[in-house]
Amino acid sequence: MLTNAGRISKADADAFAQDEYDRFAERRRAFKEAQGEQAIMKALEDAARNLPARPKSDDQESSRR
Repeated sequence: MLTNAGRISKADADAFAQDEYDRFAERRRAFKEAQGEQAIMKALEDAARNLPARPKSDDQESSRR
């Protein structure tokens, strides 16, 4: 418990706390966004791996010759 009033006003302390929280919230949002992007990329890669193999058509084989 404080024994005196201190040197910082309540308004200044509240403003400082709000600024700190805003910076924290921005970092948290960026982190969550990055996690979401990684999850989407993994899901797309998994889906691509699970696609059936494309059959080779005569057009593709004849263009290679």
